[in-house]
Amino acid sequence: MNLSARSLIDLELADDIQRLLVETGLPAAALTREITETHMMADTTRTLVVLERLNDLGVPISIDDFGTGYSSLTYLKRLPVHEVKIDRSFVDTTSSDDANATIVRSIIDLARNLSLRVVAEGVEDGITWETLASLECDVAQGYYLSKPIPPDRLTPWLIQRRELHESLSAVERRAARIHAVG
Repeated sequence: MNLSARSLIDLELADDIQRLLVETGLPAAALTREITETHMMADTTRTLVVLERLNDLGVPISIDDFGTGYSSLTYLKRLPVHEVKIDRSFVDTTSSDDANATIVRSIIDLARNLSLRVVAEGVEDGITWETLASLECDVAQGYYLSKPIPPDRLTPWLIQRRELHESLSAVERRAARIHAVG
């Protein structure tokens, strides 16, 4: 869920979110909030206070469109963020643009060294998927995985994906046993 520039300086935001979490029973860890580098820069002092209060609630913070804004790496170090989302403009050409592939690899390495989760946006084909897997990217988003799904079809889709994952995991476990024995 994205936070606007105005939300990032709203000192009552954490109280409002805490109230909603209590009312709904939703765990704070399930409510990742996304911010963009550009929005962070509007009022860095108030933004830091708001993000620290959200962090204290246990709400994960993600930097969306990472690499496209004007912030310095100091913000990445100072802000209580949990993940970075690599912008699709870098991701979608990793197999054909050496410079973008280097940027994606560097962001993944940097995030990993800072104990941050990495999400790659804009995965549109199998080659990009394989490249990101080889770079050990944590999460991918894009049409290669799924086009947008209407709410009424989401639960069946998730169940199908879980069943597929479980069957692949069983096959991989069997293959590992065969390989280890052979």
